[in-house]
Amino acid sequence: MLDNIAGYIWFLIGIAAIIFLRSVISAAGKDAWSWLKGKINTATPEPIEVSSNFAESITEQGKRAWIRSTEIIDRESKGFTYFPHPTNSAKCFRKTNSGNKQYIEYLMTKPQ
Repeated sequence: MLDNIAGYIWFLIGIAAIIFLRSVISAAGKDAWSWLKGKINTATPEPIEVSSNFAESITEQGKRAWIRSTEIIDRESKGFTYFPHPTNSAKCFRKTNSGNKQYIEYLMTKPQ
């Protein structure tokens, strides 16, 4: 009789271990899938329009400037890169007017 009780206890411990391991493996699988999906999905987020004083609110070091879209290639050749928006790493832009023309300017940075 005592052998039967010990056998039942080991059986219950085994079932509990299987359930525990299954949940751990399932959670690890979901995390691995999320990581893999993030690596595969390399779509660039759409640029975000920000206010004209957005650059002043940034505390990170480095040289920052608003660059007109017509001057982007020149600045990239000088080492400037797009400043990533804090929420989703998208390019930051603003619209400015000069006379009766409207320009789009991107916030770019050059690390020191």
